[in-house]
Amino acid sequence: MPPSAAANHRPAQFGLRRPRLLLALLPALLLLAALPLLALAQANPPHFFAGTVTVEGDRAADGVTVVAMIGEREAALTTVKDGRYTLKVPGAAGQTIVFKVGEWYAEESAIFEQGQRTPLNLTTDGRAAPPTSTPTPALTPTLTPGPTPAPQICTAQSVPPHFFTGTARLNGQPAPNGTAIAALLNGQELVAVAVAGGSYSLRAPQCNTPLAGQRISFTIGGIDTGQTAVWNQGGRSRLNLTASGRPAATPLPPAGSTPAPTPTPAPAATPAPTPTPYPTPTPAPPRPAAGSVAEAFAGPLANGSVLAIWTGEDEETGEPAPLLDTPEEFSEGNWLNRGDIIWIKLNRALEWE
Repeated sequence: MPPSAAANHRPAQFGLRRPRLLLALLPALLLLAALPLLALAQANPPHFFAGTVTVEGDRAADGVTVVAMIGEREAALTTVKDGRYTLKVPGAAGQTIVFKVGEWYAEESAIFEQGQRTPLNLTTDGRAAPPTSTPTPALTPTLTPGPTPAPQICTAQSVPPHFFTGTARLNGQPAPNGTAIAALLNGQELVAVAVAGGSYSLRAPQCNTPLAGQRISFTIGGIDTGQTAVWNQGGRSRLNLTASGRPAATPLPPAGSTPAPTPTPAPAATPAPTPTPYPTPTPAPPRPAAGSVAEAFAGPLANGSVLAIWTGEDEETGEPAPLLDTPEEFSEGNWLNRGDIIWIKLNRALEWE
């Protein structure tokens, strides 16, 4: 080969051009590979939780950590501020979420539901083990209010009960001794105890209905407290209860005390009948005794009002028969007898009996 031709001859560059092409296409390939992951992340929104945090009956201090755990994994973490928390928990449908407040597990748990927003107040009494019961779903169906069913009767108690203790305050004050504290399941009373010294101690047994994981509500004197707790076999929880309103039921007597018997009122005495007063008969005016005309008509005669006096009737004509027809004949010799009917002729109006 001539030297000039050898100088102009260059080997093929295919081996170098292909790597450059692959490097240029690599970002596009990585972006295409990430698209399914981005779509998956957008299609699986987190579950939001928010509420208050209570530690052994008191509001948690600011800065206390709240951790949502799925299995052994910490799914989300936040801190308490003003006694409240907010958590955005990623997960998969149906996963169980438990919560830790500081180093302690909360009594409450939940089931993951995509995109749900659940108000959940967290309480802990300082236990180091997570709740063993199956949590209820985050959304509880709304119950239609109706008449309160009869309390359950425990036919057998094969599992340890859940103990609840704490204070009871009604309208901002310690509840009076004897006020009823009741634990209810779906509005049905499980058990009730009486307040003593502003506190209560309640043992919630499992009766005919399995209670594991069920949410228990509480009332003070029949008033709903709005506070709930998840029932756990053998659990021990401190829960300070508060309510506002007028108690709907008569308070129970304090535990161990005997209620004083209600005194029976004495029968009211029947008043003696008041006799009906009879009217005092009005005495008839005395009839003047028989006497002379002059005595009977002394008044009219004195003022010259009488012109004539008649008595009796004429048997033929029926007219009055004259007795005295002139005042001069009115003398003591002319008599009137009791019961005589007389006619008097007057010459002026006269008020006289």
